Amino acid sequence: MENNIFKTTLYSGINEYVAAAHEIAASDLHFIPAADRVNVFTRTNGDMHFQGAINHGEYDRLLNAFKFSSGLDVADSRVSQDARLSMPTRGGTLFLRVCILPTVHGESLTLRLPTKEQYVSFLDLGMDSEQAASFEEAIKYGKGIVLITGLTGSGKTSTYYTTLKFLQNYDMKIISLEDPVEQFLDGVVQVEVGEKVGFGYKEIIRSALRSDPDVIAIGEIRDEETARAVINAAFSSRLVIATMHSRDLSHALRRLLYFGVLPQDLEASMSFLIHQRLITLRSNEKMYRTAVFAVKDGVISCSKPFLGELTTLTYDCISSRLENYSHFGQEIVRIDSDLEGIVFGHF
Repeated sequence: MENNIFKTTLYSGINEYVAAAHEIAASDLHFIPAADRVNVFTRTNGDMHFQGAINHGEYDRLLNAFKFSSGLDVADSRVSQDARLSMPTRGGTLFLRVCILPTVHGESLTLRLPTKEQYVSFLDLGMDSEQAASFEEAIKYGKGIVLITGLTGSGKTSTYYTTLKFLQNYDMKIISLEDPVEQFLDGVVQVEVGEKVGFGYKEIIRSALRSDPDVIAIGEIRDEETARAVINAAFSSRLVIATMHSRDLSHALRRLLYFGVLPQDLEASMSFLIHQRLITLRSNEKMYRTAVFAVKDGVISCSKPFLGELTTLTYDCISSRLENYSHFGQEIVRIDSDLEGIVFGHF
């Protein structure tokens, strides 16, 4: 559908909002209705930042414009709706994920923005050379599940797509199941799932397995059916890449158990665990963004700093000065025979 509606004077404001949010590397743009106004927030490095407010009349027109342009039902304000939308901006066309949720003060609008940074290697994501080599070996030659976990806005999608781009360099058939597709990759079979297309992960995973893939990628594990389908896919001797929301690695494993995955199946199928966090260090008025990896004896080793020297922080230090940090980085655990009993013996 042609998005001419964004070229009109009435909607130039939202165009500017989106362009400005993308320029500051925001992952999301939020319009949250209140009783007498609609508050506008951006999410950057996992944190929400207030950007201003607009009146309900203006917001209703903007909301209807987004619904119309993304093919959603303009007349229905009682149900949640999701879609993908291409939007022209000063810097080019952006592909947005649109989420509308009914609230007591009207429908809220959330726009998921594409990452401004283009990661081309695992070193770009913050891994050091040893960690990158270990991860590359695991996904090139390994089987089982590579689970990428983290909080909202922690960069899971960036790691997901960087992993798929890396695997494109090898003779593999890759099928990626996404709700919705956020980046388009040449050479990857990308399938959109969800209510809008009429089928979910469970149904399409079965079909994908019959298509003889080397790699199956699942955009997000959200429910019991998807979790069990992912485990079954891993038992078919494929490499399975998936993401899931979690507070930490322990919480990720507990969520899978809550979804009904048997402990022995989890132990047998899991190959590599990644938990991502975003940490921004403020020192001498400079922003230090650094990657966080392995945790041992309460000490978090921060490697591959973007600015400054290698830093080591204790958990207590981070907890006591949490107001000075956003989160950035990755905690990586490769599951081998020595670690299986340690990791899974607690669940």
